[in-house]
Amino acid sequence: MAFRFGLSTVLKHRQRMEEVAQREFAEAQGAVDECLRAIEAMYQRMDEVREEILLAQKEGDAHHLHQIVEMEGFLNGQKVRIDRLRLKARELLVVAEIKHEALIEAAKEKKILVKLKEKRFAEYKDRLNRIELKELDDLTQMRTARRKL
Repeated sequence: MAFRFGLSTVLKHRQRMEEVAQREFAEAQGAVDECLRAIEAMYQRMDEVREEILLAQKEGDAHHLHQIVEMEGFLNGQKVRIDRLRLKARELLVVAEIKHEALIEAAKEKKILVKLKEKRFAEYKDRLNRIELKELDDLTQMRTARRKL
């Protein structure tokens, strides 16, 4: 008489659901990380352009004046692009948070079934121990009865 958990197919399904939720959360978090890296790179490029502007200002001739105007235009455009990416990052963070909550819920649902399986297995072991003890008591009684004869 081997242990069989009647809800093993449900448990497997919940495990798969948790794995899917983990994968979806990882993808959402990856998208957030990628967006934040892009924003960081944009800020870094802005710092580089500001340094280039400072160098061009030190030179101070007409050719560099045109470059400075172009670089200032780039900085203004970069600020707009960063603002757009920040909005996108916020949206991605909301999606990642939703996926994280789904992952937590899937993990809870699976854990409930795992605990139920453990409880049922403990009950099964107790039942086997009781049967075994009863058989040992019966054998002991039979031996005692034989000795009396």
